Amino acid sequence: MASRWKIYWKNALEQYDAAAVGEKIRKRTEKQFPNGIEPHGTDSLRFTLAALASTGRDINWDIKRLEGYRNFCNKLWNASRFVLINTEQHDCSFNGGEKVLSLADRWILAEFNRTVKAYREALDTYRFDLVANILYDFTWNQFCDWYLELIKPVVSNGSEAEQRGTRHT
Repeated sequence: MASRWKIYWKNALEQYDAAAVGEKIRKRTEKQFPNGIEPHGTDSLRFTLAALASTGRDINWDIKRLEGYRNFCNKLWNASRFVLINTEQHDCSFNGGEKVLSLADRWILAEFNRTVKAYREALDTYRFDLVANILYDFTWNQFCDWYLELIKPVVSNGSEAEQRGTRHT
């Protein structure tokens, strides 16, 4: 019985030759991308790898996901610029002053708190794929698509207290 297992494992190891597997991947990659892989940026690559890091061992690489996360990083950059332009050199009510939170401010704070809770649960269980999806969903769907659009009238035409509340948020 023991010799049968030795033969089985010897055959299995011979079939799994790392160099042969690497060569197979290299050939397939060269066929799929004859001119090389277009650069997408380090941040989008890291985020893609985190999003694909499920509990299984295999990663099913998809260049479209990398392109999508590149767009996500670009959206995050633009949202950050918008926030900085509208908060730097302005009173954000961190040192007092009357502030009024709009419905949009209260909504995004509630969404943010839900996101932090889900994020912590996923991070505590080492589910980096879920962490990436949670952050992506909140940033793209709630913060950028809705909140930033809802606060533009307040930022440009709101009262001083409303603007302070929005900047504080």
